[in-house]
Formats: sequence, C-alpha cells, structure tokens
Amino acid sequence: MVWGCVSWHGVGNLALIHGIITVDKYVDILTENLEESTLKMNLDEEWMLQQNNDPKHIVKKTKPFLQNCKIEVLEWLPQSTDLNPIENLWSLLDTEIPLEKRHNKTVFKRIAIKISTN
Repeated sequence: MVWGCVSWHGVGNLALIHGIITVDKYVDILTENLEESTLKMNLDEEWMLQQNNDPKHIVKKTKPFLQNCKIEVLEWLPQSTDLNPIENLWSLLDTEIPLEKRHNKTVFKRIAIKISTN
C-alpha cells in the first residue's frame, strides 16, 4: 500500500506502507511526510489537507493531531473518491506498474517515484 499527496504544484512524498494502516500508522505517516511534502510542493502557509473520510482519517486520535499541528482539513463527502484528485495518481500507478512488479517493494517504489515525478 502507498500513501501519497499531490497539489496543484506537484507531487509530495510517496510512502510505502507495510501491512495494514492503523490510526497510529496514519498519524506516523503524516508526521514523517506531510511537512516535507509541503516543502517539495512549495506550498505556503495557506493550504488544506484533503482526506477521503476513511475511518482512520476522522477518528478521535487523528483529529486532535491535525488540530495540534494547525492543519486545516477540507470537509469532504463520504464515498466521493471520484472527486479526489489523487485518484488520478493511483490510477496512473495501477496502469503503469505491472502486477508482477508490485510484490517487489524496492522495484515498486522506484517505478512509483519515477512515474509520480514525470
């Protein structure tokens, strides 16, 4: 599984996730990747985080973390993935990375980064 972020200005970090994403893993992913991603994408102080209302995005542990970090979250309709811009990146990765290459994490990450930066 992969976590990633995009903006009008480009692509931020892609993080490979081993196993199931729990709330704790999700908060760790944000802690390790969000600030660096905003710098990569040259975002100023006024940006909003868009999530897809997955339960781990809106539970009691995630909300206080985002509030403490002063991260504004865009209100989003449940089950509206067709409106989420990052779905275009996931679709591209699905199309460009053959199934047999998805099991080798090193190869997958190399290809995913190459695709996302083109």
